Amino acid sequence: MRLDQFPDIRWLQQQSKSNFRDAKGVNNTRLPTSGWPNVVLNTRSYGAERNDIKGPFSLFLNISGNSLVKVNRKEVRLTDDNLCLTNQGDYYDLIIPEGDVTETFNIHFGEKLFNEVLSVETTPFESLLDTPFQKRDLNYGLHFRSIWKDEDVNCQINRLRYFYKNSSASQDQEYNLLAGLLSTMLRQHSKNSKNSVDLLALKKSTQTELMERISRSVDYIHTCYKESISLDKLASIACLSKYHYLRTFKMIYNCTPQQMIASLRFKKAKSALLNSNTSIVEIAPSLGFSEIASFTRFFTKHAGLSPKAFRQNN
Repeated sequence: MRLDQFPDIRWLQQQSKSNFRDAKGVNNTRLPTSGWPNVVLNTRSYGAERNDIKGPFSLFLNISGNSLVKVNRKEVRLTDDNLCLTNQGDYYDLIIPEGDVTETFNIHFGEKLFNEVLSVETTPFESLLDTPFQKRDLNYGLHFRSIWKDEDVNCQINRLRYFYKNSSASQDQEYNLLAGLLSTMLRQHSKNSKNSVDLLALKKSTQTELMERISRSVDYIHTCYKESISLDKLASIACLSKYHYLRTFKMIYNCTPQQMIASLRFKKAKSALLNSNTSIVEIAPSLGFSEIASFTRFFTKHAGLSPKAFRQNN
């Protein structure tokens, strides 16, 4: 279901802690089963604070504006460029600063949908064929961190937004779209985990600590990618020596911090050229380039075309 307003906070806190045991949704509507339902919160807000909510596996992002998500004394700042995921059973706070309007598109994946998709994504096909309806002991958790919205995720979010604007859309279509997006997020997390296979030789506590430290630096990159960011600065944020930081970062993300920053700037530049009428003269400084010539060289190196030619050809 899609909600365009935040439900009453006290009601939501109570329902979330009981895991919707009474199978009642907003306005006392009857839900098909107990447990968290699928909920998309597509709201427009000039300021809100939603604290101490026990959520299902959830995706938080903004179509526009800014917000802050907190889990276990850790926080991720969200713009329209990034997102974050929270685990099933995490208590979260959502804070939207007062001022300019923020449009959220937060997705709480229902317990039934999450377990079905996770089971298929993590269980060998042979077992799924032999025991297709068996309940499985699924222990899944990920690190709370900022994640850049790539083109695939943006495309799937836009399909969902279009779906909810179509009054004749069916529940099966909604299930298909939500399951597809959830599958994408789980696979991306699995890919990142495989990139960090060398970390598996470390103790679990050491793995967790390293991931959390590196994640803090990635949060900073997602927030400040338009600025000049040095390796010293990132290593300092992660509380690691420069080489230890660089080695661990490459182990996890299969690229250097500088390559990640360049990739984010390039993606943002492509989006601005394709989806807006903003002039190249304005795009360059908005991405941290002091001169148009340096922006042109950067873009041409990554796209094989100048910004002007790229816009004309697309």
